[in-house]
Amino acid sequence: MSTGPDRIGYLQQLHAEYNEQYFHGLLMPITILIKRHSTNDGWYEFTTEKRDGEWRPRRDRLHKACIVICEWCWEYDCVEGTLLHEMIHQYQAEVLDTDTHHDSVFRAWARGIEEDSGYELI
Repeated sequence: MSTGPDRIGYLQQLHAEYNEQYFHGLLMPITILIKRHSTNDGWYEFTTEKRDGEWRPRRDRLHKACIVICEWCWEYDCVEGTLLHEMIHQYQAEVLDTDTHHDSVFRAWARGIEEDSGYELI
């Protein structure tokens, strides 16, 4: 896999494919970034607000959310699984309107997608 814009294009294409395949097309198109980071594979960034005593995604700011995939994921061949993992968090925020913890809902989605995709998500 080459570097730079080709990787972003690849991730955007995968996001669209995975959105249809695993999330019924419910996820919004999202900015995908590639960064250097020493401890994380990737993460989902979004703005939160406290509602009813719980931290929830700020609905009017979800269009500013992004998924970050770390550079070294290409070296360790974990790009696709990392993207799927972060897309579950995107689903939690956009569709379920919940915080994006690795809770029982996250684990259930991850297990289901793992069985179908073969990628390790947890």
